[in-house]
Amino acid sequence: MNLVAGGFLLALAALVLAATWDLANLGNGEIGPGFFPALCGALLGVVGMALLALGLREVSAQRVIPSRAHMGTDAWRAAVITASVLLFALVLNSGGMALAVFATVWLSTRAGEVSTRTALMLSAALALVLTAIFIAGMGLHMPALPAFLR
Repeated sequence: MNLVAGGFLLALAALVLAATWDLANLGNGEIGPGFFPALCGALLGVVGMALLALGLREVSAQRVIPSRAHMGTDAWRAAVITASVLLFALVLNSGGMALAVFATVWLSTRAGEVSTRTALMLSAALALVLTAIFIAGMGLHMPALPAFLR
């Protein structure tokens, strides 16, 4: 699984770096608006290379490819987490930051072995903290609550 995850992270890092390449610097030695995303992309690439190396080491040591049953379970979990990110994008404008974060965290916890009670508490806590940080603290212009509660 490390082999697949490492390859995916390397591909994602390449995509992020390609998208932010011309935004990283303003040209006169100053840091531009794409510096932080480019830095995150580079760090993602480092993590991807480490996972890829671990995966190659595991495959060469065991000389066994993971079974289809294990890959199916991991693919299902990856699909749930990807769906949670898409859910965030769909809910953010109409549902507000708090609801989008709550729904995203709750759905992504379904991919793991987290109890429903823990998932609900974690979702509520992260929704509260992230809404406070991004909207109240940083002053981002996006709705905090759904339209029917504003």
